[in-house]
Amino acid sequence: MSPPNFMLAELKDYVSQFTFLTPKDIANFISISTITKPNKGEVLLEAGEVSHAMNIILKGFVRTYVVRQDGEERTTYLGSRGMPFGSTKTIMGSKDTPSNETVVALDDCIILSFDIREFKRIGNKSPGLYKMYAAGLEKGILEAVERLEFHSVMLPEQRYQYLQDNRPEIMQNVPLKYIASFIGITPVSLSRLRARIVKTK
Repeated sequence: MSPPNFMLAELKDYVSQFTFLTPKDIANFISISTITKPNKGEVLLEAGEVSHAMNIILKGFVRTYVVRQDGEERTTYLGSRGMPFGSTKTIMGSKDTPSNETVVALDDCIILSFDIREFKRIGNKSPGLYKMYAAGLEKGILEAVERLEFHSVMLPEQRYQYLQDNRPEIMQNVPLKYIASFIGITPVSLSRLRARIVKTK
């Protein structure tokens, strides 16, 4: 059965960036892909869940968080258009590892999803799809390194400045309480930080 027209249009728009794909490559990719439209607040991945789905945000914003031992939620990832999310250990490895993170839609989203095992299977038969997989893997590794530096090297003020300079869509659309959690401070401390930055300008 053919995908609905809106789904087909979204899929074709996404794959158009990979100019090296042949029409057969595109058709094979579409055959293993689905597009969903989750509502604001909907849980997209539950902690403890085993999932092989690679997800790409086509519209909207998602939040990934872990629950610490003291019960506090700590935001570990804020995703926007074009960014991936999923159960990282399962996607990057070969074992069925339960996710230690929960992913929630921050607004009404459009999400492209495909099973990473199926993508690898068809990629092994196609140079174009294999190149697409390699490009995605490289991008994922670079983003993982950036996340590590963001959380372990930068100070909270540097993290805030980084988001302002590099992720303005996050600053303009994500609630401040989640931004505060993401950079590792309380909402009150974030308000003080914002006020201090305004004064120095």
